[in-house]
Amino acid sequence: MAQSLPEPATPLHKLEFVLLFLLTVLLFIYVTAHLDSRAAQNDAQENLQVGLTLSQTSVYGPTPTSIGYHQREPFIPGLIALMDLGHRVLSFDRANRDCASPEHVTESTCRTSYQSYKILNAFFFALLPIVCFLLTLRLTKHRVLAYGVALWIGLDKTLIEQTHTFVSEVPAAFLVVAATLVSIRFADRATIRKGIGLGVLLAALTLTKVVFAYAWLFILLALVVNAKLQDTFDRRFLVGVTALAAAYAVLVGGYMTRNALQANDFALVENRSYPVHGIRASYNSMSDAEFRAGFTYYLPGSKKDPDLMGRFDIRADNGFRQMGIRAYQDRSEKLSDEGRSPAEVSSELSANAQRDMLESPIQHLKISLLMAYRGLFVMQGFGHESRSRNSTIAQGLGFDNFPRLGVHFPSFVQAVLGIGSFLALLGVALLAWLRRETVLFLAVLLALYSHSVYALVSHFIPRYSVPVLPLRIVALVACLYFVIRGLQKLVHESRLRQSRSNA
Repeated sequence: MAQSLPEPATPLHKLEFVLLFLLTVLLFIYVTAHLDSRAAQNDAQENLQVGLTLSQTSVYGPTPTSIGYHQREPFIPGLIALMDLGHRVLSFDRANRDCASPEHVTESTCRTSYQSYKILNAFFFALLPIVCFLLTLRLTKHRVLAYGVALWIGLDKTLIEQTHTFVSEVPAAFLVVAATLVSIRFADRATIRKGIGLGVLLAALTLTKVVFAYAWLFILLALVVNAKLQDTFDRRFLVGVTALAAAYAVLVGGYMTRNALQANDFALVENRSYPVHGIRASYNSMSDAEFRAGFTYYLPGSKKDPDLMGRFDIRADNGFRQMGIRAYQDRSEKLSDEGRSPAEVSSELSANAQRDMLESPIQHLKISLLMAYRGLFVMQGFGHESRSRNSTIAQGLGFDNFPRLGVHFPSFVQAVLGIGSFLALLGVALLAWLRRETVLFLAVLLALYSHSVYALVSHFIPRYSVPVLPLRIVALVACLYFVIRGLQKLVHESRLRQSRSNA
């Protein structure tokens, strides 16, 4: 019978809880002090606009007339709305919702007015080292490694950079690690409370990143397999997974029901995948020579051959990205000129983009390998950039010389960490299969799921990897630990055999 990984040999001491709490508070203060006033743009601008409109007009959408809006996932706009309501309760200066509009969002006074709302990201970022500490300790039973991972996460430049905007990467990263940790705890001992907690975390993750909409099915399947292997597939387990499914269904299904009632669309989001699918269809048109060259182009620090790699440039008019954008824009204009409604245009564009993307399945799978490779290189360094081009919260409070430290990794280090951390995910998954320990697979499941989906259906800009970056770091450290421990065991057994033969 396969056994679950054992619990940590010693529980956390009260002093450790105090230490972790103090470090979290200090990290929160430090990151908050450096939050700058850069403008919210693209996805971040829309999240901010929807959140402020929700809190100030009670309508979920970019304008008070946007009844039935569901273009963006609701979790981040909802938290921004709560932040705005908190500002009102505490009598703090609130950002006017007009400041979040595309016309005013870049103005200096507006950028300053919504700067403090970025504390939301600083809060989630400050919690990340704790959950990563607990996950690493659970996997390795090694406190030094757990503290090392927590320190790494707390200093990671890529994650820190995402705290300055209103995109959902940092909250999603926290939810990914928290859901992973709770899923392992549930596998150890299923309870209703853990089931509800896991269901809520997975629902929040889905309502933050729609890409995780089907992740709960894989989590559930892994839990069932684990229960079968451990012979714990009993009434308590069934009650726990029922609680998990119910919590998930209430939150996600409730939001989808709202969309059905207000927009006649029982879906998480509107048909907005066609830009990504359209661009991906353009990438699928690359030649074999370009496919091979792509592995060099996306490698950090590599030399770019403009003759062979010119179409990889996202700004080039004849590049894959720009050609894909023009294709769906031209098609959109044509459909609009034919008198189609916006809903019909969106539906037609989505269907066409998917058909174009999957026109050649073999080519699509081939390019998916390159896209998966592109998403590897996201680790940039430690700390902050040496200087911010925008005013920070610390400067606004009169602390002009607040320390701002940072180290940027050389290209070689970025490449090694990118490739190594992904191989570590595969290594932990392989170890789970060899040992028949499903909880090990649960530790990397969400990272492998996310990476696979983005590789298959998108052009995988590196930002898409940020939510699973902490899991990759945990996997890298854990995998190295397992390898070293395994080698030590082999050496020890070899010495025992040799001593016995000499005797």
